[in-house]
Amino acid sequence: MTRSFLLFIYLASALVSTLWSAQTEESAARERTLSIDLPDREIAVAIREVADLFEINVVVPETLRGRTSIKMSDVTWRQAFQVILTPLGYRFVEDGNVVKVVRNQSAERDDARAFAGFDVAPWYLILGLSVFAITTALCHVVLFIGVLQDRTASAQFAPRWVWAFLVLLGGVFTLTGYWIIHHSSLRTASKNT
Repeated sequence: MTRSFLLFIYLASALVSTLWSAQTEESAARERTLSIDLPDREIAVAIREVADLFEINVVVPETLRGRTSIKMSDVTWRQAFQVILTPLGYRFVEDGNVVKVVRNQSAERDDARAFAGFDVAPWYLILGLSVFAITTALCHVVLFIGVLQDRTASAQFAPRWVWAFLVLLGGVFTLTGYWIIHHSSLRTASKNT
């Protein structure tokens, strides 16, 4: 029994020391510094090549696009990734023994604010929408005043000021309903039958 116990202790300590040394070697490999020279590379390829140099696992999204040229001396993989990714709105996240390249949240917000593929809406689009909105508002106000001034029709279903307010909100569509109810010959034809 004593022999088997001593054998167990020996094997367990050998296993622990092997695992510890492998982890220490991996950690040392990840923290060492190297010189990197990658002229004219796709960004995703450059990230993978840096990962290969430092023996780290990396996941790169397909959305990471562009080209870069890198020449750095005595840098860690973290410094290299930061230099490559930060100008593009990306960053890296360490998840156990895997490094994931992800979009910055601020870059995602900028993308959400982008309008139809433009970083900023073009001036002619802003001007056109503004003119349309102002013209529509003025038409609604004119229709509102017209309904308030209409003295030929007796109020149907609601007082004239309610119809005017509805026309102010609904515009031409509500005015069409008002006209059919108050001025159309359809109404008088239906009364005769």
